[in-house]
Amino acid sequence: MKKSILIKTVIIFGVLIAVVITTIALYPADQNVADSYTYVPEETPTTAQPPTQTSSMETTATPAETKIITEERYVFEEDLWSYESPELIVEIEKKMLYDCDVFVAHIYLSDMMQMFSGFAKDRLPPIGTQTIEEISNIYKSVLAISGDYFIKSENKYHSPIIKNGKVIREKISSNILAQLPTKLMIFRKFEQISTEMLIERKVENTFGFGPVLVLEGEIYPDVYTHKLKRPYPRCGIGEIEPGHLLVILVDETNETDGVTLAQFAKIFKDNGATLAFNLDAGKTPSMVFMGVPINIDTKKEYDYQRETSDVICFGTSEKSPDMKQFDELFDE
Repeated sequence: MKKSILIKTVIIFGVLIAVVITTIALYPADQNVADSYTYVPEETPTTAQPPTQTSSMETTATPAETKIITEERYVFEEDLWSYESPELIVEIEKKMLYDCDVFVAHIYLSDMMQMFSGFAKDRLPPIGTQTIEEISNIYKSVLAISGDYFIKSENKYHSPIIKNGKVIREKISSNILAQLPTKLMIFRKFEQISTEMLIERKVENTFGFGPVLVLEGEIYPDVYTHKLKRPYPRCGIGEIEPGHLLVILVDETNETDGVTLAQFAKIFKDNGATLAFNLDAGKTPSMVFMGVPINIDTKKEYDYQRETSDVICFGTSEKSPDMKQFDELFDE
C-alpha cells in the first residue's frame, strides 16, 4: 500500500517537472509574454482638411519666402492692385464696409528695410509740404501711404520722433508704434522707455499720432473713449506676423464721414492684425500705388489730396510712377 502511494507520487512529480520544462522551452526567460504580441489598432477614418486659402497670387503667410519670384511685375485692375518682386509683394483690394470705401493692403517684406519714411522735398526735417503722390514719386515707391504728419502734430502728440534711424525729438509722453529690424512693436507711454533704449533696439522709425487700435490680437480699449473716436476718413498700419504687414485706408462717401475708431480697429482685427496703430486722419489719408493715388475719385469734387510732411513707403521700383495709369486716372 505504501509502495503504491509512493509510486503515484513519483509519477505526479515527474509530470509536473515535464510541464515546467516544456513551458520554459516555449517562453525563454528573457522574453516578456506581452512583448510577443503587437497591438494593431483599427483604422480611424480621417477627416478631409480644407485646402490652404491663398490669394490670386498663390501666396501663403510669407509668400516672399515660399514663392520663387524672379521678375518684377504689377497689375492695375478694377478694385484690385498687386505687385511682386523678389523682395516685396503687395496685394490691395477695395471693399465697401460701413458704407465707406475701404482699401486693404497686405504687404509681404523679405526685409523690414523695405519700409521707410519719405519726406516733402526729400528734406529731413521736412521743409514745407507736398502731396503724398509727389513725395512718393521722389522715392519711386511701390506703395506709399500718409504717415503721422509729425511736423504738425509734434506739439500735440508728444512722442519721440525717429525717422530712418535719425532722432528728431526725444520727448516721450504718448504711445508710439516703432519699426524694429524684424517687426513692428507698440510701446505704451507708461512703460519704461527712452530714446536711448529705442536706439539700442535699432528702431528705424517711430509713429506717434495714434491711438493704438489692436494689441495682442484684441481691440485696444482706448478706441471707445479717445477724443478722435467719431467718424473720420482714416489710415492705419498693423502687423499680422513679422514680415506680413497690413495697411488699411478708409475714405468718406456721400453716405458717411468715415468710420469710428472702434470700427476701424474691428476692420484690422477682422483682417488678422495682431497689432495696429492709427495714423493721421481727416483729409490727409491717401494711398499711392506705383505713383498713382488709387483712393482718389476724380468724379468727386471734394476729393483731393491734402499736402503733408511725411509718408510711409514700401519698396522702390524704376517703373514707378506709371504715368500711363496716372494719365488715365485724371483723364476720366
